[in-house]
Amino acid sequence: MTVTAGGRIRVGDVSGWVRTDPDAPFNIIEFSLVPGGAPSPRHVHDRIFEADYVLEGRVLARVGTETEVVEAGTFVPVQPGTPHSLVAHEGPARLLAVHFPGADALEMFETLGRAFDERPSPEELAKHLAGLDIRFVGEEG
Repeated sequence: MTVTAGGRIRVGDVSGWVRTDPDAPFNIIEFSLVPGGAPSPRHVHDRIFEADYVLEGRVLARVGTETEVVEAGTFVPVQPGTPHSLVAHEGPARLLAVHFPGADALEMFETLGRAFDERPSPEELAKHLAGLDIRFVGEEG
């Protein structure tokens, strides 16, 4: 089986590519974070295990109750149900994210991209995300 290129993604200041295969049990997202850009909002996947790997740069990773600056070569596992966010730290960063099971990440990112472009209220954002395994939890989550 070959995992093929999917589509370009952009959510706020986060951009990259989704690589997926309809028969694969996972998806791979290569993405970049820019310093001073909007961070990935703190969020939770209830069913998805996420694994982030820092390819270049440094990232402020918040996973559960832990916050740590991680460098290239660092693997950041995120168990289902764990609040998490990533922010570029002192320069741009490039990462790979792998999601198991491979929910339709392209649809999720397209939906998020449209939602961020429209700057919806929290209630409207919840409508956009209904049915997708992502929910925003704020700083305390």
